[in-house]
Amino acid sequence: MIVIDASVTVALLLNEDHIFENSERLFDNLGEPVIAPSHWVAEVGNALVINVRRGRVTLDQFAFMADQLSRLEIRINAVPTLEEMTMIASYASEWKLTYYDAAYIHAARANSAVLFTFDKKMRQTASQLNVQLLPE
Repeated sequence: MIVIDASVTVALLLNEDHIFENSERLFDNLGEPVIAPSHWVAEVGNALVINVRRGRVTLDQFAFMADQLSRLEIRINAVPTLEEMTMIASYASEWKLTYYDAAYIHAARANSAVLFTFDKKMRQTASQLNVQLLPE
């Protein structure tokens, strides 16, 4: 199982192949079940809207990208309960991450999943917590 974050998702959608040193291997890993925290939808949507504003993609391309995401059948986790929100906030404080980034690591740990991210701080923290990472 893989927890995918917004940085990876947007890079895949925008075909930023230069980011991937071994892209074929990374894309092959998406054959496993993929999950994301509930805020992932808003993060990806916001990143794509920024790209629309910058003229990098059109609204039609945005719609096409959303369709491509639906084909990946990414399982979106339920919105955290208030108890879970408090726990994730505690992790964020302890790990010196944003709440959003702590939620990705929490999802990976809770599901014994691999975390697929390009975010350096998340990768560093996940590594310290023995969370397996992609890219390796």
